[in-house]
Amino acid sequence: MKNNLTTTNKQIQSLEITGDIVPQIWYSHIKYKTEKGKTKTDLLAIAILANTLYWYRPSEIRDEATNKVIGYKKKFESDMLQRSYAQLGEFYGKTKREVKSSIALLVDLGLIKTEFRSMYVRGVLHNNVMHIDLNVEAIRKISIYESIENTPITKKRN
Repeated sequence: MKNNLTTTNKQIQSLEITGDIVPQIWYSHIKYKTEKGKTKTDLLAIAILANTLYWYRPSEIRDEATNKVIGYKKKFESDMLQRSYAQLGEFYGKTKREVKSSIALLVDLGLIKTEFRSMYVRGVLHNNVMHIDLNVEAIRKISIYESIENTPITKKRN
């Protein structure tokens, strides 16, 4: 096969891009209806889901001598990923209200589950700390192309 890579292709090939991965088909599934009845893709919800998925992907543990994978570990301490609306808003440059709406959409679509817990952090009690868990089967469903006609759409956005 002929190598037809451009200089830019070759340069990009050498980049080690890590982090969030967004399956293109999610743009067809993660949608909401406006008050006027128009269907819109929720880009913030997609970004939040992709980032949450990143945090749930286990990290490899390798044997230093053989370089073989000997196990896996999670990237966060608790049993579920902890996030706050404010923290996500700061990260994505969005308001707390926008983040809350996108999280609610992901919950409505059955892609994530949120749980609010009271917990001590450095000896200080914090109430309503949001924990996020993934519904892997629902994510698998929206990540395959055969389900495109059954695009889930939630209620009107607040």
